[in-house]
Formats: sequence, structure tokens, C-alpha cells
Amino acid sequence: MKVILLAIIVVVVCIVLFLSGIFSPNRSRRMQKRVDHLSQRGERKAQKAGRVGERTGSALRAARGAADKSARKGREIHGRAQGKRNG
Repeated sequence: MKVILLAIIVVVVCIVLFLSGIFSPNRSRRMQKRVDHLSQRGERKAQKAGRVGERTGSALRAARGAADKSARKGREIHGRAQGKRNG
């Protein structure tokens, strides 16, 4: 049950970061930093929990990577809509 809840939260965070990247890139960066901070805090806690913590930490790293990627893509789309070229 907790895994499903975590997956739903990750999906919602990715969608919110993507949309904020499209409509408000500066806010997207701030939100992304906050998500990174919270997930890093969870990873540090997970390191102390042994084998289960290792799996939790790797899941949090993957979730953070997905959130970062969705925020970057949202900002990239915003840049394209403004007529800028990103790479």
C-alpha cells in the first residue's frame, strides 16, 4: 500500500513540476530545489535503515531523477514557446 502511495505522489510531483516548468520556469526551479532537498533528506534517513533503507533510498533517487527530468522538459517547452533554442 505504501509503495502505491509513493508512486502516486511521485507522478503528481512530476506533473506539477512539468506544468510549472511550462508556465513559470522560475517557480519550477524553486519547487525542484525543494523536492530535491526533501528527497535527499529521505535518502539520508534510509541509509540508516539497513537493507530496506537501501531499496528506499534507490527509489527516492529514481523519483528525484524523474522529477528533475520533468521540470527540465517543462522549462525546455517554455523556452521553445518563447522562441529560444535549448540545445
